Amino acid sequence: MKNLLLSFFCIISLSASAQYTRDSILVPYTSSASPTWKCLVYKRNNYPVANYKYPLLVFLHGAGEAGSNLSRIYTNSGSGGAPYFIEQGLFPNSFTVNGQTHEFIVIAPQGTGWGPNGTQTDFVLRHVVPLYNIDTNRIYVYGLSAGGAGTVEYIAGLNPSQSDTNLVVRWKAAAAVPHAPATNAPAATWGQKIVNDSVRVWAFGDPESDIHGTRGQQIVNSINAAKASFARFTNTNAGHSAFNTQFNPTYTENINGTNINIYQWMLQYS
Repeated sequence: MKNLLLSFFCIISLSASAQYTRDSILVPYTSSASPTWKCLVYKRNNYPVANYKYPLLVFLHGAGEAGSNLSRIYTNSGSGGAPYFIEQGLFPNSFTVNGQTHEFIVIAPQGTGWGPNGTQTDFVLRHVVPLYNIDTNRIYVYGLSAGGAGTVEYIAGLNPSQSDTNLVVRWKAAAAVPHAPATNAPAATWGQKIVNDSVRVWAFGDPESDIHGTRGQQIVNSINAAKASFARFTNTNAGHSAFNTQFNPTYTENINGTNINIYQWMLQYS
């Protein structure tokens, strides 16, 4: 069955920054081999390094980047996440955390009308992970707005709607960064599920002027109600915009005496 499903993948090598190769692949986002979405994949030019398993960084876009043109993601200076910074040559080749150096494989599936939800993200990963040398203990999910909602749904086990909590993902995330997630107000069960699965969360948003920023703060509160100080929240004071400010690798916060970005923060956890 696995070989049959892999036969549906189409891989096209494209250009990217000097240190990364960009591929476009077709991935099923349901339990069947079709229909498919387009999905960006970025790998270092020296991939694969022998005996090295790569952390996987999963970027879930917002509704504005949905469609069939992948350039909507990687050319968006405000909402493109890691794909945008890679294309601009502004994404580091590696990150060193606790004395260990890590190189990401980055993927970004493109939903056709909205950001990928939690269930769809699970199906995408079920098909993508076996294709590459992935460290399945180091899968990190992050996204904005609609993609922030998908990030929360994936880690909270919400299937198929935000009222159900019976999604069993194939691979649990080690850490997640939802930015202004377009979700419902979270139930206490969301936070408990995230804590039970040991998924660390750093959420961003503007709760003063954006309902989705409020949702991000409420999700962190739900998690911390289940386990104190398990998740963190940053008020962006930017409304529902400027997502790439925090997704920029140059953006850091002082955490426990060390200035780190979201990518270094995620890599602390496995």
